[in-house]
Amino acid sequence: MEVDDVFIRLVEEARASLLLHHQQQLQLQQEKKRKQQQQQQQEPSWAWVCMRLLSCCSAYPSGVTPAILLSDLFQVGNGWKTGDKNGGAARRSSSLTTVLDQQQKQQQLPRLPNMVTIDSIHEKKFVSLDSVLQVVILSVYLLPGTSSYVLTLGDTWSSSTIDLYLHRKFYDLIEPNNAILKTGREIRLAGCRLRSAPGLAQPRLLPTEFLVILLDEEQEDDAMLLGAKFCSDTFANIQLDLAESNLEFCFYARLDRKGEVTVEGQHNHVKHQVITLCDDNGDSLPLVLWDDQISISSLLSEGSMVALERPFIATGWDCGLQSGAPICLQYGSVTHLYTLPYVPREEQVSYCLTYIEICCGPREDKNQSVFMSQVMLPRDSQGSVDFNNFPYRLLIGHLQPRMSHVALYAHVTWAVGAPAVKSNEEQKEHSNQTFFLRLQDPTGFVDVKLHFNERWSAGKVFVGHVIFLTGLTTIVGGDGRVEGQWLEKDTEAMLVNITQLPALLSSPSLHQIFPLSSLSSTSSTTHVCRVRIGKLGPEDVQVRTSHARCGRAFRQLNSLVCSFCGGPCDDREAVPEFMLRTVFYDSAEDAGVEVVAWCAGQAAAEIMQACPSDFCSWPEEEQAMYMYSLENEEFLVTLYWGLEDDHRTLPLAGPLPLELQLMAWRVGGAQKYDPHPFPL
Repeated sequence: MEVDDVFIRLVEEARASLLLHHQQQLQLQQEKKRKQQQQQQQEPSWAWVCMRLLSCCSAYPSGVTPAILLSDLFQVGNGWKTGDKNGGAARRSSSLTTVLDQQQKQQQLPRLPNMVTIDSIHEKKFVSLDSVLQVVILSVYLLPGTSSYVLTLGDTWSSSTIDLYLHRKFYDLIEPNNAILKTGREIRLAGCRLRSAPGLAQPRLLPTEFLVILLDEEQEDDAMLLGAKFCSDTFANIQLDLAESNLEFCFYARLDRKGEVTVEGQHNHVKHQVITLCDDNGDSLPLVLWDDQISISSLLSEGSMVALERPFIATGWDCGLQSGAPICLQYGSVTHLYTLPYVPREEQVSYCLTYIEICCGPREDKNQSVFMSQVMLPRDSQGSVDFNNFPYRLLIGHLQPRMSHVALYAHVTWAVGAPAVKSNEEQKEHSNQTFFLRLQDPTGFVDVKLHFNERWSAGKVFVGHVIFLTGLTTIVGGDGRVEGQWLEKDTEAMLVNITQLPALLSSPSLHQIFPLSSLSSTSSTTHVCRVRIGKLGPEDVQVRTSHARCGRAFRQLNSLVCSFCGGPCDDREAVPEFMLRTVFYDSAEDAGVEVVAWCAGQAAAEIMQACPSDFCSWPEEEQAMYMYSLENEEFLVTLYWGLEDDHRTLPLAGPLPLELQLMAWRVGGAQKYDPHPFPL
């Protein structure tokens, strides 16, 4: 798969171009020698380059050129490194830049999920309620003629600033004698809304009560604040009668775990989330967030220390807790939250690989010189090593337990559908289903559990397809082997089917033409071939009903749900499609090499150049004449060795399962061959 894969070579060439461009830009900058050397060590992540290329290919299904792909990479080139972007909003002065630089040196914090930058807000002129801002206060001032405070905010990723109307619940934190919200203070915001008005030069953020203040124990003022206010109360001190007497508490605890967001109430309209906090004595209490307050959860990370000032104290019964906790905490109208973020410690991860092994699989020549790569990677609060910024491609043979944000480029050797459901009630209960894929590359295989938000949304994925999967976390399975887990809800989760990517056929830069004589059933590559259609008879063309969501054919026409993905089989989901048994001849060879391949779905519709429902309405004589007219038509097709079926379990070691013994050549995509295409 690896040596002949044009897309893999394109990713490596794009990474090299990005790195060269970055080094040229560094040579033009006038910075200190030490800082310049540190920045030169940065390399674009292989997974990030691959994601950007595939996103561009998806945006231009009619075809892309290397110039288009590289242009898109350079436009978003700062995505793989921390750097300033040129924005069209208010610029920050040199003094404000100094404040941000000092804050950046104090603590290097990882970016949170759903985090947006100030530059992106100005560019889109929009900010969603679930977006997270991690910003530094650059100045605090009173709006002229009013008693309203405004904060000027900046972040280390943007070259512009933005103003925020401060919520009145935080006014006591900017008083002269209690100046916690001051210049240089770092805060996190959620639930923001943007306000633009004719009298404003730049839009401002409206007040939000979802604000968390970041503290640093190494700063004297912050250490004194923690010692004076948050070290006296513990969870064991809480008594309901004291809480009802309006006695104020201040707690300091570690965020142990975030629970799932659940929906309650008679009409399923009340959302709540439970965050488990653990104090220094080992006692735990739940912090319950309701509806819009759930945004606060995105401002806190597991493993971080949280300081709660004046939380609302309620009984577990009032909060509807099933755990039996007698007391719980809530985010009240006068509650202030502080956090000491968990800073992941760097761990040196070393890989002793040749460059050939990194790009193309295990080396055959053991005498090759060894390419040593030593990369500093962060470890999260759960002990997993974060490979999000790993510069090289990870192969399945490199996988170890407790790895996160792993990206794999591999082919599917097995697919297991969701458990069968028999009724609408069971269908509702299985709204969050788990699927299994077995992925393989030249270094080995791994079983991956796919968790979708609701239903299967990965499209048509069959055995033999080549896919790109990112956002993977590795664990140890029941049999001691390394397994993968993939959650669709993760912000960096992505699953792309390379075999059925429309731009693969329409972009010469993404493929090379394989002669049919070079095809091998032992190869796991998706081959692009230029072929002629052989004779099609009535026995070679069928029209079947399949599920639009996953592409599986219906075994029973009166079935209520799909046998693979469990989705409903109603009129919107059940679609007619062709199923063809085609004979292909090589357009460029005279040897008469032929390949028999099965074709279904959109690829079959491209070859038939007709709609299945229209074809069925024609008389048999007209159908036969039409099929005869397709003979010797030329197409570009993607061929893979696989099958289209669903399974209930993953295969164990031993003889090859019967289904895999029935594998055949199949068509992943087809496009009418144009001898004079538009130059791409």
